[in-house]
Amino acid sequence: MRIKTKYKLLPILVGSVGLILISKYVYGSDKYLGIFEITGYCNDKECTGKSLGGKGYGITKSGKVAKWGMVATDLKVIPLGTKLKIEGFDTVFVSEDIGSAIKKNKIDIWFPTHQDALNWGRQKRKVWIVK
Repeated sequence: MRIKTKYKLLPILVGSVGLILISKYVYGSDKYLGIFEITGYCNDKECTGKSLGGKGYGITKSGKVAKWGMVATDLKVIPLGTKLKIEGFDTVFVSEDIGSAIKKNKIDIWFPTHQDALNWGRQKRKVWIVK
């Protein structure tokens, strides 16, 4: 499949999320926040401590059902509802969740499976607030 775009795209992950494409495009007018440590999480008990069918399973701090494009942030740094551009992704992420280990310059990207979150690992990326 060919994708028409004016940006150079490179595949970085294939899994249940599908093919994620990265580009070198950065929003020129957006506010640069710095380099963040980016990790992955999912709905599984290993990541959230919540069991399938249990209270709050799959529900973010904002009260929404977790899905691709949502991230967990430290609310003192990035408030809920903030739109973010993370280096390497064309997705505009939204801060919808929190996590006990997500402090200061850390962001957790939601993935649909535990394996996808593990495959992502721990990476350092530049982050911008999308205006």
